[in-house]
Amino acid sequence: MAAAGGPESKNPRLAGEENAARRLKMERESRGWSTAEVARRMSEAGFPINQSSVWRIESGEPPRRINLDEAIGFAKIFDITLAELVGPSGGAVSAKMLHLFEIFQEAANRAQDALDEMDTAESALYAYADQHQEAYEAIDEYTVSLSIARQEGRLPLPKSERRQW
Repeated sequence: MAAAGGPESKNPRLAGEENAARRLKMERESRGWSTAEVARRMSEAGFPINQSSVWRIESGEPPRRINLDEAIGFAKIFDITLAELVGPSGGAVSAKMLHLFEIFQEAANRAQDALDEMDTAESALYAYADQHQEAYEAIDEYTVSLSIARQEGRLPLPKSERRQW
């Protein structure tokens, strides 16, 4: 089986090494890390490597090879398996998508918590009004302004009209 990079390449790489280099770059960029940050995290994890080596693995010509210890370190700092690191790039796309789903889900959870807090405050407001009838007029004025803000898209919809995740 011919190594990727062709027989004329000075530093032929196996498909797994090419996949790992692409995955390394994708994981690094998806986190907004520099090559220096990857090197720092690798060193902290017990797999010292310098920034220029990370760059050369990703972009060098010829590309720098990855040794087994480095591959283990990359998998560790990116919280992926070795199989995911060296697997076909389709898995990297899926990993990126899963990472974005996680970010989205965390934001949706925070938004839901805020909406729940808003519902609790609304219930408390009406409970107060039940005890103080004169407050209903102010509440009516306030709810009209909320309704306008919701129609203009400046506030979320009432609970009964929200999409549930």
